[in-house]
Amino acid sequence: MIGVIYMKKKRLAKRKKIRAIKRIVPIVILIVIVVLFNVYIKIVDKKSKEILDESYYTYTQEEIYPSGEGFNLIDLEKNLKDFLSKTRQEEVTLSYRVKDSSFSLDLLVKKDNDNYSFEIDRIIDDVHNMHAKMKYEGVKKIEYQTGNENHATVLKLYTDNETRYLAITGNTYYFLGSDIENISFKDGEFYYLSYNKKYSLLKTASACDASIKSKIDEFKPSEYYYKYGKINFLTDFYQKLSSKVYTVENRCSELENAIKDDIDI
Repeated sequence: MIGVIYMKKKRLAKRKKIRAIKRIVPIVILIVIVVLFNVYIKIVDKKSKEILDESYYTYTQEEIYPSGEGFNLIDLEKNLKDFLSKTRQEEVTLSYRVKDSSFSLDLLVKKDNDNYSFEIDRIIDDVHNMHAKMKYEGVKKIEYQTGNENHATVLKLYTDNETRYLAITGNTYYFLGSDIENISFKDGEFYYLSYNKKYSLLKTASACDASIKSKIDEFKPSEYYYKYGKINFLTDFYQKLSSKVYTVENRCSELENAIKDDIDI
């Protein structure tokens, strides 16, 4: 009888032990999974950081290089060549900043032997609370300036194929139209120059003679040759305030006087 009771107690203890093990094993497995997962996350984070450190850079242009007409110059290849020559990657992302300027550019830089190509991937401006995604390829140089009442920043983007003006203002950015030939900056304000495309032949003409006039439809001396004035950059458009109108007749007189000066000489 005592032996039977002992066997029952032994079997009961064994079942309790088995139940305890069954309860503990999932907890242990869960702990192991959590630990392994945390180790995995740390390894991934470390690897990601290594990759990021090798492919993402920040460059700050410390010096200001005046380029004329009140603007300053960013020469991407010249300024970044030494910096990028130290990288091993053929393609990197780089944040380009200019000291004491509110804007920065995220650039995608591709290296082919000793040649670099630059693509603007994003424009950031803290003053205007603007983070804009864009895709503008083949940029070589950039002229920039900030001014007027809205503290607008104007960028002049140079590529092999074109030159375009871009304005950052009012929490956004926009490209200026082909009606703007040139922008200058003076005393905190921007000024524009717009030529009448109809009379583009007069830019290179040596005389305002009959042969030139015959090539221009409805030639009218009273029409404007170019306009000059202040330009304001508002929230999503720009406003031109003309202060000087130079007519086609003025241009013809200019060419005529140039011919007379040559004859006198």
